[in-house]
Amino acid sequence: MKLFDFIMKWRARRVARKLSNLIESGESVLDFGAGTMLIAQALKRLKSISVQGVDVADYHKAGIPLTLYDGKKMPFKKNSFDIVMANFVLHHCADPNAALDECIRVARKKLIIIEDVYHALLEKWLLCIDDWIANKIECPSVSVPFHFKTAEQWQELFEQRGLRIVSRTRIYPLPLHPIRSVTYLLEKRSNV
Repeated sequence: MKLFDFIMKWRARRVARKLSNLIESGESVLDFGAGTMLIAQALKRLKSISVQGVDVADYHKAGIPLTLYDGKKMPFKKNSFDIVMANFVLHHCADPNAALDECIRVARKKLIIIEDVYHALLEKWLLCIDDWIANKIECPSVSVPFHFKTAEQWQELFEQRGLRIVSRTRIYPLPLHPIRSVTYLLEKRSNV
């Protein structure tokens, strides 16, 4: 699996470079559903930020603090972090809506969400197959309930929660990969 590890580290650096444009030096970042924490580690190398991970299981391969939680309520106070990022994780949650609400609760300013999206049923099936294979190689016990959405469904979910979409950009974690991934930069409105 050395080739897979190399690809995942390369992918993490590629994603981190894109995310670094959305984060200011000095900001505190919570990596929600941190997984291996390779993206957080690569991001920390690019920016002078504080990063902490939170997840339901310990898969991390980086020297970044990780807090385990029950998958329902994170053990952090409201507005604890400048930014909460959820990279390719909400579709893994038993209840993506409740998970997003928790991310909103602990974020002070912004959320960065990266999700794979589909436009047609065939794309959704490809997403499911790709997600299952990649996750079973990297973290065999990770939940894969396939809660994928279209870009429009994610946008509607964010708007229902009073989040302002600052930007929505395509991201290509791997070249020539058929999966569509979108990075959402979301801003909390004062009443959220």
